[in-house]
Amino acid sequence: MSDFIKINRTDSAATHASVILTAVNQARALKETLDKAIAIGYHNFTGSDFTDFETLFGVPPTKGQAVFDILNGGKNSMEGTQQTDALITLMNQIG
Repeated sequence: MSDFIKINRTDSAATHASVILTAVNQARALKETLDKAIAIGYHNFTGSDFTDFETLFGVPPTKGQAVFDILNGGKNSMEGTQQTDALITLMNQIG
C-alpha cells in the first residue's frame, strides 16, 4: 500500500484541485531553489568570512551569515531535520 495521495484532477466537482497541486509544485520548486542556494553558498564562504557569498547573492555586507543560516534553516525545516521558523523569516525579512 502506498502512502501517496493522488488528487483527482478530472472530477468536475473537484473545482479546487489545482490549488493543492499548485502548492505541491511551489513547495518542490522552493526545495530545489534552497538546495541550489545552499550548495553555492557552501563553496563561497570561509569560516566566518561571508564576503564572497554576500557579493554573489547581493547580500549587504555583514549580513551573509544571517542570510545563509536562514536559507539553511528553511531547507532543514522542509527536510524535517530541524524545527524552525526560518521559512517565515525568509518571507518576512529578506527581499
